[in-house]
Amino acid sequence: SGWTNGTIEAWVNSNGSNQQHAIGGWWDGTNGFFLQGSTTGDGYAILAGGASSYGRFDVATTGKWNHVAFVYDGTLVGSAARAKLYINGTATAIAAWAGGTISATIPALTDKIMDVGRLRNIGRYWNGSIGAERIYSKSLTANEVKQNYLADAGTYQRANAGAVAGLIAWYRADAGTSSTTEAAGVATWTDQSASVNNLSQAVGGNQPTYRANCIGGKPCLRFDGTNDYYAFGTNLDLRAAYTIIAVMRNAIRKGNNGILRIAPDLPSIVTSDLELYWTLGSTDNKSGTMVSTTQRGGTPATNTSTDAGAPVGGPNLHFRSVDGAGTVIQRFNGVADGAAANALFRPANVNPSWLGIGYATTGYLNGDIAEVMIFNTAVSTTDRDLIEAYLASKYGIALP
Repeated sequence: SGWTNGTIEAWVNSNGSNQQHAIGGWWDGTNGFFLQGSTTGDGYAILAGGASSYGRFDVATTGKWNHVAFVYDGTLVGSAARAKLYINGTATAIAAWAGGTISATIPALTDKIMDVGRLRNIGRYWNGSIGAERIYSKSLTANEVKQNYLADAGTYQRANAGAVAGLIAWYRADAGTSSTTEAAGVATWTDQSASVNNLSQAVGGNQPTYRANCIGGKPCLRFDGTNDYYAFGTNLDLRAAYTIIAVMRNAIRKGNNGILRIAPDLPSIVTSDLELYWTLGSTDNKSGTMVSTTQRGGTPATNTSTDAGAPVGGPNLHFRSVDGAGTVIQRFNGVADGAAANALFRPANVNPSWLGIGYATTGYLNGDIAEVMIFNTAVSTTDRDLIEAYLASKYGIALP
């Protein structure tokens, strides 16, 4: 007999035009249930029923991994309700029904063998890569689709995250550390972006230490809160705009618990171009409010988060961007936290830059850093969501 519910989802990467080329499903020559490339060649299309029971969503797909899910519920009324297409956890507006409708029931198929990467009887071979593909005999909810996307994003979205425009520095504790010996000092942390802006600390007593099983079971570098920090090999130029995304956690509630500093010299408390750090906060279970300050001749411009910040012990996924108008977007674990507009929140100069210290010589970080990405642009909402999904999946951080 036929069926009225089902879901096909897959991670796919297209090498080029995949006009009506199959990702996976069933087709017996008359009826089917499948997911394929769009009829225009760029995007995705679905079918549930006969040959005209399809819809499509056109979007640039070549050269990047996407999680695509087709959710079918024939018990609902109308094609738009019966067929849902999700790309990277977000529902799209399926268009172009071509005079047909999504069937209320998919008839019993004469050929019940499922294909991946082609459609039986007509071919249509997929041009590219197919990762994890799953078939369900039920209609997944929007939350179930999103959670499936997030579960695998750490595997498939890393390359996409690294390809986001404006990436000028990328540090991962699972790659590029000069030592992987437990609790040993790490003298060099190699930049994984194309900028080759390596972090270094020549003084053994000031080197953060390597920890193999740290945040979400992944490595991190541990900063002691006393004198551990890194110098950037090339001074950061964040004058026009910037985005900083980091996976980290604080060990204790501490005033001036530093993350990043750009200033003419390390100890100055009079002049700085950017200081990013946590301060104490007001509740016992929090590590403090996030503060960003620029000190110009002793006159600070400060932007402070609106709640008590991130819990001690984390892990915390911190996102901060400032665009050309000085508009701030700040998020903790995918939740917006504070916004303002002030051009002074951007650095005025290109000066020496340090990681693991924020406010002068008292602002050393007491905590762990697993991964940091720095952009010289305010990344788009789409790119932000992609990067957050990659990092959250990788480090076991729950997003809303």
